[in-house]
Amino acid sequence: IIVSGSELEPVPFVTVIEKSSHRGTSSDFYGFFSIVVQAGDTMIFSSIGYKKSQYIVPDTLETPILFR
Repeated sequence: IIVSGSELEPVPFVTVIEKSSHRGTSSDFYGFFSIVVQAGDTMIFSSIGYKKSQYIVPDTLETPILFR
């Protein structure tokens, strides 16, 4: 799920792209999305009204990712 920074509100219709393969998807109205990735992949998140963000997929996930 993609949520905004401090409010933790779902962000609808975010474009999600894996940088090297250019595969992608988008989040639904509730911020949910699904895509197959591997550790080390760079994900790009973009949506109108938000700053474009990049995230490198770690081999383990310990903290949530916030979209600002």
